Amino acid sequence: MTGPAPALTLLVPCFNEGAHVDRFAAAAAAWAARHPGLALEFLFVDDGSTDDTRARLERVSRQLPGGRVLALDANVGKGGALQAGVAHARGETVLFLDADLAVDLSHVERALELRDQGADVVVGCRNIPGASIERRQRWPRRWLGRVYRRMARFWLGLRVADVTCGFKAFRRDVARELFARAHAPRWGFDAEILFLAERAGCDVRQMPVRWYDGEVSAVRLRRDVWGALRELAGVRWRHRRSRRELPLPTTPQPSHVPAGTLRE
Repeated sequence: MTGPAPALTLLVPCFNEGAHVDRFAAAAAAWAARHPGLALEFLFVDDGSTDDTRARLERVSRQLPGGRVLALDANVGKGGALQAGVAHARGETVLFLDADLAVDLSHVERALELRDQGADVVVGCRNIPGASIERRQRWPRRWLGRVYRRMARFWLGLRVADVTCGFKAFRRDVARELFARAHAPRWGFDAEILFLAERAGCDVRQMPVRWYDGEVSAVRLRRDVWGALRELAGVRWRHRRSRRELPLPTTPQPSHVPAGTLRE
């Protein structure tokens, strides 16, 4: 694709999200219509879905500004899907959000304001003043998520209150440089990216969000919680010598971006 880069890439990772695609597309089209002066790119990453997600994405992407679908060859996990998406994103700001709109598009304006004020990374948080939870997770997921967030902050020394919220915005160059260093492929990627951002001296800002638990989730408690803890331990081990600010690489060379096909 040629032409000037869009101001914003809305990057949406999808794995078996067929039930949510049409609702997301309707909300996205309405939101885009309210922002006609904002150059947009909607980039969907299909993470090897086994349902009709890919076909639905290819259909709705043609109805959205700058709509593109990156179809990965195999399921690599949310971290790997976002890494692939970041490598292809064209927007000056890259903003991640979930297909089930657990954090809806009304939050985008505030994230862009914080970016305009100089933030390198903007993190949506469900547990800071001003945030609200409109529909809670069931208690096992809620309790285990709380334990994981506390462990991530303790093990890695993170200052961010909510590590795992799926709403985050980055300067594109910062996102590419951070993901070039990250290796956690699945649920540990949030903690690793935020750890690298803090160690690199990035301007990381938190913003309160309204959060609504979706009815469908790719999370399987026993498998994914223990997998996330293993990945968290891996982050601590890989970066165990990191005690001071680490300058970001000037020419990052990500060598482990998942393979996929980009459809425009």
